[in-house]
Amino acid sequence: MGRGRSGRACGERRGARRSVGRGPSNRVGIGPIAVWDSLDRASGSGVAPFADAGGRLDPGSTQERQERIDFMRTIRNVAVLIAIAGAALTAVAGGQSGQQTQNRKSAPMPAAKQQQPYRQPQPQPAQTFNNDGAILTTMARQGNLRTFISLLAESGTSKLLQGDAKYTVFAPHDGAFNELDKAKLEELKRPENKGLLAAILSYHIVPGDFSAEVVKSQKFLPTMMGQRFSVSSGGTSIRVDQASMWKTDIACSNGVIHVIDSVLMPETNDVIDVLASAGSFKTLSQAFQTAGLMSTLEGAGPFTIFAPTDKAFEKLGQEQVQSLLQPRNHARLAALVNYHIAPGILYSDRLSMYPTIKTMHGDALHVTCDAQQWFVNNAQIVKSDVEAFNGIIHSIDAVLTPTAGTTASAAPSPRTQIRR
Repeated sequence: MGRGRSGRACGERRGARRSVGRGPSNRVGIGPIAVWDSLDRASGSGVAPFADAGGRLDPGSTQERQERIDFMRTIRNVAVLIAIAGAALTAVAGGQSGQQTQNRKSAPMPAAKQQQPYRQPQPQPAQTFNNDGAILTTMARQGNLRTFISLLAESGTSKLLQGDAKYTVFAPHDGAFNELDKAKLEELKRPENKGLLAAILSYHIVPGDFSAEVVKSQKFLPTMMGQRFSVSSGGTSIRVDQASMWKTDIACSNGVIHVIDSVLMPETNDVIDVLASAGSFKTLSQAFQTAGLMSTLEGAGPFTIFAPTDKAFEKLGQEQVQSLLQPRNHARLAALVNYHIAPGILYSDRLSMYPTIKTMHGDALHVTCDAQQWFVNNAQIVKSDVEAFNGIIHSIDAVLTPTAGTTASAAPSPRTQIRR
């Protein structure tokens, strides 16, 4: 299930992104985009919707936040239609099921060729633009971002960058797109793949206006797509995921542009496919199917799943597990598995902020830290922050048991209960 970190110490920050392989099917999960907190914080909770654990990222003005909300709702609706259509998924998957990578996220197109040697960013002179100095106009002036600009227009993502809200754009230069398989790139441009293309491009856009120096100080940055990417640095070099920042701090009237030398790829499998590809969650996957949750967990989300391993289910005993899977115990099984799912996305570096977590079952989970290890009720989190297109997965070593006599909720709350 990717390269999640085992035995994370309490309060330890997340480092490099996980890399997760495809599931056994030929399908690439591109359920609707996992919408970030701005959808739930627009009413004004006093918490920065795009802040990291230290609250260092600027949420922007009310108007800027509303523009982001409207954009993400539009992309989400498009992605729902794409998910229902289904046909485009097989085309993008390209028969590459079962393949796993160690250092890159699964993607709907072949991985880029070997990274070019990092070219140290050169200091950029301060630039001042008038009203025509917005992000799109400024990118056009660069002369080597034509493909990125064209794809932004084709996917509708360019509309996000036309307002007054501030954004930081990590723009792959034309050479980065030339490294991709041309057939797969053309496949992404087809109208039926518009949702997937918009998701990939939105993964290159971060809300807020952040110079290279600020980017360098972060461990990760949240994107408009919903997932966050890792940041690493050494000396003057800065990398975002697997891409090097090739040219930095191109100032615009509504943000800043950093040119990168590779196309960034978010995780494109949904939580069901990620669990299946791991190979150690067969019982949980069977339980989800028997309880009738497959369509829910392949949908919009986002979800946080506290996933018991097969060994965790073995602690219950074979007889009890088989009993739970019987049709007569459907309500009991549904209550059990819903107790392992929370609406929203909660990364492990936020656990200290939420001593209780509301679940789809209705009962709350209790988060504690003991001997530098995180526990959810009586279960230890043994691997954390494994990302999926529509959520995140934390592996646990015991099955969680809800309060006796309660039943599962029919559907997840429409509002995110967990603040990222």
